[in-house]
Amino acid sequence: MELREKLKAEINSCDWEMLKVHHRNGAVFMLHDSLALEDVGVALAKDEAKQVKEWMENKWLERPSEKNIKEWEEQSQPELASFLIIQPYVLMKLKDPSL
Repeated sequence: MELREKLKAEINSCDWEMLKVHHRNGAVFMLHDSLALEDVGVALAKDEAKQVKEWMENKWLERPSEKNIKEWEEQSQPELASFLIIQPYVLMKLKDPSL
């Protein structure tokens, strides 16, 4: 199985509660709506630093803001995001980009 397919099969849904501990450890990164979790996962797994740096500079890949966190904690959403673990990181993509 190709890496991209393997990672795509590992994507699951979660609420903020599941991600909190990872956020406290500085491991959570949120993806822009235009990026696919498996594509970012492949870039991280293959250590494609130039691509990851470009996404971060363009704010397509960033840590959740305090504003985001406050909103998520106020709204209990059982399926807030899709997530993918690429050790030591947890990538998340909101199911509703307006959140």
